[in-house]
Amino acid sequence: MDDDEGYFYTGQTPFRKPNESKLRFHVRRLFSIQTLSRLEYTVEEAECKFNRSLGPVELTFVGLGAVVGSGVFVTLGNAAATQTGPSVSVAFLVGGFVSGIAALSYAEMASMIPIAGSAYTYAYATVGELPAWIIGWNLILEYMIGAATVSVGFSSYFVAFINDAFNHSLAGKWTNAPIVWDYDSFQTSGDYFNLPAFVVSILVTFTIYTGIHMTAKINNVLVVFKILVLVIMIFALIPSIKTKNYHPYVPPNTGTFGEYGFSGFLQGAASVFFGYIGFDSVSTTAQEAKDPQVNLPVGIMMTLVISTILYVSTSTVAVGVANYAELGTASSLVDMVRFAKMPWLVLLTELGALAATTSVILVLLISQSRVFYAMANDGLIPRVFAKVNPRFK
Repeated sequence: MDDDEGYFYTGQTPFRKPNESKLRFHVRRLFSIQTLSRLEYTVEEAECKFNRSLGPVELTFVGLGAVVGSGVFVTLGNAAATQTGPSVSVAFLVGGFVSGIAALSYAEMASMIPIAGSAYTYAYATVGELPAWIIGWNLILEYMIGAATVSVGFSSYFVAFINDAFNHSLAGKWTNAPIVWDYDSFQTSGDYFNLPAFVVSILVTFTIYTGIHMTAKINNVLVVFKILVLVIMIFALIPSIKTKNYHPYVPPNTGTFGEYGFSGFLQGAASVFFGYIGFDSVSTTAQEAKDPQVNLPVGIMMTLVISTILYVSTSTVAVGVANYAELGTASSLVDMVRFAKMPWLVLLTELGALAATTSVILVLLISQSRVFYAMANDGLIPRVFAKVNPRFK
């Protein structure tokens, strides 16, 4: 460790050269890359720090925990109602194909560099410290904002479930944010606090603290439940499909770019692509994976295959049950089930949405903490973020 600068150099480059000025050292450091010896040391160090308890099934469930959530419960309806019409299922197929290309790159990098940090670590090993630092903070912000946004979605579904199951309306003062964005400025809403969103975030945080072994078990249960809900919903709604809702399959363009037609289809495919974001979270758990060179690629690719099948199947049924123009709501999937007039299925779908949003928050916060660890381990943020609990690991 350099006492003057506070950097940790265990296996890390560059060293400060004799008679080298601090300015020159810092400039040279910005463009340094991780060496092979440093990467090997990081893997060896992890063996005594983390529990390697994630096999291919657990890693796949980690990916599904992050991916199967807002994409199917929110993005689907918005894309169908405003951009693609009934062809949203093909848009999901295109989005899945494009995501698969990116996933292949992630799978190859994860097998070559099985270290926590995902794209941050890959950038550090290839293009240097400065791009890695930028990418690392981008990932941290992505996971933080993603978890916050999904927690608000959890709150909306929680309010709907309480209303449908117990015929009780929760006060909006405690289920909405006190500050909202109104077109071009922030405004006060008159509400106090979004309590359900806050509570689920705190509960998930404490769950993660208990260690990856217990967290993975809880995530497995949530993922299995939400997939079962989607499968039950798909088969239950098949008799309610009206073939007239598929016509026209690609609605004519309204005269505005991106509103139906070919341009709308392409824009819809770009929108639903974000429903697949999250498969990269598998690579952040590399140092807790069994045989990561084999299991990480399997987990990443299986996540994409399973989520694509679910997205295409669900969207095909959704636009068959309800007219695509009626799906542009905040809870489009639940509203679509209401058209079938199956109260039991509405409640089940809401429970599935609660499980889906909870698992997304869980995996995003797991991923964020692993990026913090990787950056702290490299000396780019305070070393305290690299400390691992000796009991829960």
